[in-house]
Amino acid sequence: VNRKQKVLYNLFDWPSRACAKLVVIAIANTMDLPERLLPRVHSRLGMSRVVFKSYSREQLEEIVKARLGNIPLFKDEAVEFCARRVAALHGDVRRALQVCRRAAEIWEQEGKETNILLKHIKRADEELRDELHNKRIQVASWNEKLTLIAAYKVSKSVGKDIFSFEDLFFKFQQLRKTYFFQRKGSICEKRILSICRRLGRIRLFTLFKVDLADRRPKIRLALDPDEIPFILKNEMEFGPVLGISQVT
Repeated sequence: VNRKQKVLYNLFDWPSRACAKLVVIAIANTMDLPERLLPRVHSRLGMSRVVFKSYSREQLEEIVKARLGNIPLFKDEAVEFCARRVAALHGDVRRALQVCRRAAEIWEQEGKETNILLKHIKRADEELRDELHNKRIQVASWNEKLTLIAAYKVSKSVGKDIFSFEDLFFKFQQLRKTYFFQRKGSICEKRILSICRRLGRIRLFTLFKVDLADRRPKIRLALDPDEIPFILKNEMEFGPVLGISQVT
């Protein structure tokens, strides 16, 4: 896709032409894809949207058991726990299967148990979650890292899992002015909103649309808030804002 999004425009414009015998159905991982496109491309899209909800715990459990087939290795409580954990986070069946695969590897390495138990699933889930979050936060941009720190601060201050974009934006600006005032320029609300959407795409944020007319979402961290200072503890620049006086 180039900057002018010419290919997308031509594709979505095609069904509106005379004698066109074509229907275009677009599938996206985000609810706000039309709003991200250029206005001329957005104008070629229809207004109808079908929202596919994430898999529920019951659905995930059914899918995993179907994929396992007649393999009697996994205990029912282990599969149920895996489905519950994944459903609470994002409902991605690929993640559930990945956890089961890693649990099987752990079970094989230990070679002690007859079956794959709940403890194997818990260990696999923790390993994959920590590794994934660590990698994604480490490669994040400076502003994305500060946004995560702001989210950590807000979640601790409000004492709730879900908080408003307005609270996050205010905390980001406050931290930037207090601890990083030497940095020139300012970051507008639109830029932070874009960062939040990217963090949502890489599964560090979960964004909730309260009102389709309002483009500012509610936000929930998709990881344990305490993981953020732990992962960033060795980055000296963020030490003061995280309350880390000395890095060892």
